[in-house]
Amino acid sequence: MAKRIVVSDKPETDQPVDPVLVGETVRFVRTSAGLTIEDAASLAGVSKQTLNDLEKAKPGARLDTMLKVMGSLGIKLKIELPGA
Repeated sequence: MAKRIVVSDKPETDQPVDPVLVGETVRFVRTSAGLTIEDAASLAGVSKQTLNDLEKAKPGARLDTMLKVMGSLGIKLKIELPGA
């Protein structure tokens, strides 16, 4: 039997980026796409544990890993310069 995927709540993306927002966003996009954590980890080329830690905003996530996971799910990160 296939795993049932429950779509998580959509995060408020108009706030400053922090590890919690990244994790909530990754989880929302992953579940909205109907991907299990195993499938999304495979797609991103990371371990299931790494993706799980990122979604739960556990300390120690590397920036390159975060960007790799986000890119694999089609999530874009926008940088705003001060005074812009």
